[in-house]
Amino acid sequence: MNRREALLYTCIRKYPSIGGTQPASVNLFFFYSNSHLLPVGYRITLGLGISLRPVPGAPSLSGPFSCMAMSQSLFETQFSRFSLPAQPPEAEISRLDGRISTPNVLSGHWPDRQLQAVHTPELHSFRVVNACAQALVYAGGGYTKLMYDKEGLEVALWLNSMGIDAHILLHRFPGGDSGTGGVYNKSIALTDGAAALRLLEQRSAALPLFHVGLSSGGHMAGLMACQSTSLSVRGALIAYAPINANHRQHKYPEGKADYPPVQKQDFYDDWAIGLEGHPHGLPHCPLFLAYALQDRSVPVQHALNLLQAASRNNLTVDAHIFGTAQHGFALRNLDGTHASWPTLAQDWIRWQLRSPIAP
Repeated sequence: MNRREALLYTCIRKYPSIGGTQPASVNLFFFYSNSHLLPVGYRITLGLGISLRPVPGAPSLSGPFSCMAMSQSLFETQFSRFSLPAQPPEAEISRLDGRISTPNVLSGHWPDRQLQAVHTPELHSFRVVNACAQALVYAGGGYTKLMYDKEGLEVALWLNSMGIDAHILLHRFPGGDSGTGGVYNKSIALTDGAAALRLLEQRSAALPLFHVGLSSGGHMAGLMACQSTSLSVRGALIAYAPINANHRQHKYPEGKADYPPVQKQDFYDDWAIGLEGHPHGLPHCPLFLAYALQDRSVPVQHALNLLQAASRNNLTVDAHIFGTAQHGFALRNLDGTHASWPTLAQDWIRWQLRSPIAP
């Protein structure tokens, strides 16, 4: 394609950015060919970047239109990122076991609060007006704590910005101190997750559901996507999560020690998500994966194992592996090519909401 055949015209316009109130610049892309100006596409992406999409009604391109260019102004433009409020919003709290009333206590300060122990399983709900969907949010913490703000509340508010009701699950930890002189059994987190599903079935059955989890919360999202429910589950979003290569028989790297306490290791063994020899751990809803290639805490082999099983079992998976990301990037550590992952996830969620439900 030479200059005479195709010329790129760049037009800057203003368009409201997603997740913020400040407008962001958007580049519109055109190709000029055979005396016709053909709109190729434009797209604002959560204030984190730009990707090209077809413009509705635009002519389809044919011929040697295999390359596109961006003006330098695109890279110079500063887009508004998803921003947090100065103070955390108040959650609507629902206890999942009426027999237990021990308060759960957050440690630290916003926006880095954590839960070092959970004795009362709860849903912390953050709702929007006229929600188009709902999500169960699972914060990470290695089943020994919950990263409540970084991987819970921030994710919930990001989902709210898309018109999605978000419910953070506060679940108990396998092998954790029960507060009564004993320890919780290996399946306690699943017990609490199942109670959360039942509550949503009662309260908001009409809304489609997504499971969203980061780090060990992604393992929870994967196993919860394998559970039966009357809700319309549209997908599970899993980021840098230890979904299967912590299993005793599938460790990566080989020879890695078991995880203490023993109940936690047993839980990983019971629920290896995405291994072909463990069919009960194969989610049959669409999956979105975001992983870091050089992650030493959660190696990318977790995702690769799932992709192998998906290709052989007709599972639907969108997988994104980022070359320079570090473990725990979440929504705040986005200095690198993984800055695009929230946008990719947002587009995926919208697509799942538009797509017909598989039989």
